Amino acid sequence: MVYSGDNDLVRAGKKNPESVAKDFETLVARIRASVPSAPIFLLSIKPSPARHERWPAMAKANSLMQAICETSDTLEYIDVASHLFTGDGALRPEAFASDGIHLSDLGYREWAKRIAPRLAARLE
Repeated sequence: MVYSGDNDLVRAGKKNPESVAKDFETLVARIRASVPSAPIFLLSIKPSPARHERWPAMAKANSLMQAICETSDTLEYIDVASHLFTGDGALRPEAFASDGIHLSDLGYREWAKRIAPRLAARLE
């Protein structure tokens, strides 16, 4: 399970969506060199209230990494971001801890609802 890019994209000038996607490709190649057939699950970058201004870059990185995952049967992209938005596109405040960055217990339960079935399907 890989979660990558969130912190990289919030530091000014550190990374951009393309470099985050390239880093993911590099990581996949390193894993493949050791364990060629291991399934790799990529969790999408999540939005957060404190980093809302960076969401467009995060969404672009998600899109680029999702496209990479679609090139292999052993790469799986798991969207853990979209459920954090309301129907009108606002962030669900109850899904986040008081720091505005991390998830609340509810937010993590929502993640688990999306991750557990994908892992279970791989184990069958």
